[in-house]
Amino acid sequence: MIPPFCLMMRKKKIKVTVLTSASRDGTILASAMSVFGLGAIRGSSSRRGVAALIAMKQALEAGESVCVTPDGPRGPMYQFQEGSLALARKTNALIAPIKVQFSKHWTLNSWDQFKIPHPFSKVTVHFMEPKEVPEDPELYQAFVKELQVNMTA
Repeated sequence: MIPPFCLMMRKKKIKVTVLTSASRDGTILASAMSVFGLGAIRGSSSRRGVAALIAMKQALEAGESVCVTPDGPRGPMYQFQEGSLALARKTNALIAPIKVQFSKHWTLNSWDQFKIPHPFSKVTVHFMEPKEVPEDPELYQAFVKELQVNMTA
């Protein structure tokens, strides 16, 4: 079954690429994403970071949508890192947060407390309003704070 988000993006002919880790886990995720018609850019701030940043910039400039996990591989958990926001600002890309919640899930004993939904649990996906990353430092700080509040509420 293809998730509705992927079907919607396919129908609109928008290519979506996901940033995944350069690790073995990232290989699994990249393979899973390809099943749904999503591309993958491999890298993180701790491994292949520059190559991933260049690839994401090229994808955005080509009109693709790029999905990233905002807290990066080192955390802190649920805290937006500067890289994706700086890239959005530089390429004039909008930030469109997506929040996923599960009615029942397992929580892994990892730094990010990764959650895996139980079979048949209710999954709710919240698509938040796309916004431009402000240039002004005060507006930027308020923007980041609002993102974090919306993503963790």
